[in-house]
Amino acid sequence: MNLPKTFFVSGTKRWEEGRSLYDFWIRDYAGVDPANGDALWFQDVLDVNGEPTGERVTTNDYASATRYYQDKTSLPTVQGGFTNFLSYKNFDLNFLFNFAFGAYVYDSTYAGLMDYTNIGYSSSPDVQDRWTQPGDITDVPRLTTSNNDATSTSSRFLFKNDYIRLKSLTFGYNIEADALSQAGFGNMRVYFQGDNLLTWQSHLGIDPEQSLAGTTNSRSIPQRIYSLGLTFDF
Repeated sequence: MNLPKTFFVSGTKRWEEGRSLYDFWIRDYAGVDPANGDALWFQDVLDVNGEPTGERVTTNDYASATRYYQDKTSLPTVQGGFTNFLSYKNFDLNFLFNFAFGAYVYDSTYAGLMDYTNIGYSSSPDVQDRWTQPGDITDVPRLTTSNNDATSTSSRFLFKNDYIRLKSLTFGYNIEADALSQAGFGNMRVYFQGDNLLTWQSHLGIDPEQSLAGTTNSRSIPQRIYSLGLTFDF
């Protein structure tokens, strides 16, 4: 099956023969102009035939900036989980971890929090690092009523998305039947159960378990849940 044309753009991706559907194809953020605080992006220098010469310059005009393959993919290099059940005498431990390494995520949620032109909307604390005077070296553009497309789609909001999550853990103790026989019980078990107890992640502020498309969807971070339980047999 062939594509209907040489390529077509789908969000942060460019679909074309010979390329992965999960490679990011977006504008390349070049930081902030220290002279005036403008956001900058890279742009190809073209020859007289309109072909790229291989040289790049920076521009503060987002519309004229060039989109590039970022050599970053939303597919993890390795993804999986591991679980085990351990017991020692009357104690038992059951746990489940899941993980992924090598993927990148475009954090549009964070991009929205860095757009401080909407009065009354929440902003990230990172806006405090914005450019304020000539000579400032920062990657956060100046505060302005029109953000100069500073929060538009670019590599500025592309982050590594490695994580390990302790998805569930159950720790139990089984009370010996001899100690319970006089009370009329056969077996009794006391246990603690926890869900989403720990998460290590390379990019904070989002649930790292995003879709393979590598873009955020405003999903809530899973709740951390603690439970105590008691089971017994007569």
